[in-house]
Amino acid sequence: MELMRKQLEAKDEVNMRLANEISNLRLQLEGSRKHRFGRTSEQRRLLNNRNIDKSAMEKSEYDGSGKKGDDDNKTDGNGTGSNTSSGNVPAQNCRPSRKKETAPRAAKTRLKVDKVIVHEIEDYYQLPDGARLMKRNGMADVWEYRFIEHVRAHNVEHVYKVARVKLADGTFTNTMEHPLKNLGGI
Repeated sequence: MELMRKQLEAKDEVNMRLANEISNLRLQLEGSRKHRFGRTSEQRRLLNNRNIDKSAMEKSEYDGSGKKGDDDNKTDGNGTGSNTSSGNVPAQNCRPSRKKETAPRAAKTRLKVDKVIVHEIEDYYQLPDGARLMKRNGMADVWEYRFIEHVRAHNVEHVYKVARVKLADGTFTNTMEHPLKNLGGI
């Protein structure tokens, strides 16, 4: 009986030591999580700046003069040049706007195309009788519609040259409507 009691006490002692070790390891794990997933010093600084009450400091520094940048020689309506305190707003109402710091945008990169097909105006449009192309600085006013077609393993870019045309009756039209106009909201 005495032997069994000693064995049980030894087992209880081992269990207490292991439970204590498990508790210490859990505390270490929680501490490491704080370091891994906790806020950085910059985040802490930014978040703590919101809690500072600056109005009391601004009130103590206010000397009764107008806003910074106000001209002391302004006239009130009668031309005397005096400055009344009723028109001045205390500096505490002027808060700098909090502007979110944004990362610089990456430059746009054009999609890689394997083949470029240029459709000239003459290829798809015949000028009606009496019509003429509109000119800008002595050159035909031409712009381009670009459409990229995805064909299996490669991309084909179609470039449509488009110009404005003045018809014989004096109305204006384009040599082509926008090629994607009839796709219905895609």
